[in-house]
Amino acid sequence: MHAVWNLLVKSSDDQLVAGWTVVAGAAILAVPVLVLSGLPDRSVWDLILISTVVQVAYVLTLAAAYRVGDLSFVYPLARGTSPVLVSLAGVAFLGDEISATGWIGVLTATGALTLLAWRRADRSGLTLALATGLLISIYTSVDAAAVREQGSALSVIAAEFVLLSIALGLVVLVMRGPGSMLGMVRADWRKAAVGGFATGVAYLLVMVAALSAPVGLVSGVRETSVLIAVIASRLLLHEKVTRSQIGTVAAAVAGIALIAIG
Repeated sequence: MHAVWNLLVKSSDDQLVAGWTVVAGAAILAVPVLVLSGLPDRSVWDLILISTVVQVAYVLTLAAAYRVGDLSFVYPLARGTSPVLVSLAGVAFLGDEISATGWIGVLTATGALTLLAWRRADRSGLTLALATGLLISIYTSVDAAAVREQGSALSVIAAEFVLLSIALGLVVLVMRGPGSMLGMVRADWRKAAVGGFATGVAYLLVMVAALSAPVGLVSGVRETSVLIAVIASRLLLHEKVTRSQIGTVAAAVAGIALIAIG
């Protein structure tokens, strides 16, 4: 599901507006969830607000990366570096424990992704992809702390999507104007619906898992989607993807899998 919504954003004419439509689609689904589940406890609202601000920056950075770089390059770097950083944050701040196997996975994934960036002749989007990975690790760690404090992921994630759609919508309104936003909603509302469902459910599942497992391991499992994204970029977006690139991404996924096992 995670690879699906990124594919939809990358294939759009305006990645920033498309990113907002996906978030707005998730927010529409989140409203009835909040009505049924109730608002999160006051004790976690500071974390929710911090995560929302970081996620606004994340969508802006991701959209900028997709404007200049291929999905097959940006996505593995952005998503693949985050499990490494999330693992470190989980151990340092959340009391998580990761075995030696997990740390071998961290080094394997880091090495493979470094090789991917180093061997790529066209490195458009490299800095933006790495910045996106850093932002992912921050909001994922903050959200893991919030759902553990709350004891439930449902209301926390639902509240975040509603706030994110409003905050990001205001930013996009200033940057693109109402015409671009309404135009894409009219033209691509089906993409927004599919993408909103995919991103909402995917992230909810991640946070549900983070309630009972180290967040770095959960993040590691999630980012196995990088291999799906690379294959989809070749088949659906007709990007140039070499066997060497697929092999390098597969090695990164193997490292991520070791993180999950650890």
